Amino acid sequence: MARQVIFFVYLHVKERKWVRVIQMLGLVFLVGIGASAAIRVILLSQAFRHPNVPLKDSGERD
Repeated sequence: MARQVIFFVYLHVKERKWVRVIQMLGLVFLVGIGASAAIRVILLSQAFRHPNVPLKDSGERD
């Protein structure tokens, strides 16, 4: 639903300057989400140190 509203506004905005600003803000927002997800994965991985989240399980012994 939000995507439809954004697309409607995009088609009806007369000043294209605002469209560029909105695109840049969206790009910055999505890059921030991606970077934070990558950092979280790196911090929780066992490759660099011991994670604070236990990753062991019982395996397939059941």
